[in-house]
Amino acid sequence: MSEMNFHLRGIVGAAAATGLLLGGTATSPSLTGQPTVQAAEERPDEAKAESPYHRFQKHLADYLGTDEAEVQKALESHAPKDVAWAAVIAKSAGRSLEEVLAAKTNKRWREVAESYGVPQETFRREAGKLFRRTAKVRHLKLHPERTIRGLAAYLGTEPGEVVRQGKAQGADLHDLVKAAVLSKAGGKPFKEVLALKEKYGSWKEVAENLGVEKPAWKKERKRLAEIIRREWEAEGKKVREKR
Repeated sequence: MSEMNFHLRGIVGAAAATGLLLGGTATSPSLTGQPTVQAAEERPDEAKAESPYHRFQKHLADYLGTDEAEVQKALESHAPKDVAWAAVIAKSAGRSLEEVLAAKTNKRWREVAESYGVPQETFRREAGKLFRRTAKVRHLKLHPERTIRGLAAYLGTEPGEVVRQGKAQGADLHDLVKAAVLSKAGGKPFKEVLALKEKYGSWKEVAENLGVEKPAWKKERKRLAEIIRREWEAEGKKVREKR
């Protein structure tokens, strides 16, 4: 493996390429012949205004608990992957982003981390916190049909109905997953919860207004993930049987 035994370069590259580092719009190509969830290009202008680059910048600022201006300044003179490495080390060592970037000079990032006394285990844990959503969101983008089937099974409805309601609200797959989890945790109809995103502006606000606390939605999220996993395994079994 590369520096710190962690594929941060690959993670950052994948996130930048897909524009999904912060759980951005996950458009689906074809849902096995069903109508597609409304594409990003068809969504309101305000939804398109925030670029993947800006989401990356905002995500780093939120992670570090600092102002976006500091991250923006760093990105103006350093590659995104270097700023990401530095952010993880800065967070782990309790230092400023600017200081850690300056410490890089001719060192490798592994050496910079060691100079600040950051163990590999701590580094990997912090890197996981920073990028934990990337793999999940990429799965939504790359395998929308599995996600839709899983959502339908979870909600007790048909895949086509999930797609129809999502398209009616201009929702992407990320929105559908959030709405499904909150509808179960809050005991509200899926369609009703899906419409609340536009009213409150964020899923965090929707959860608060539904009175859904973190333990409840985490439990439901885990249950949904298990159903989607079973969909993956069932499809894999069918493929193997055809061989």
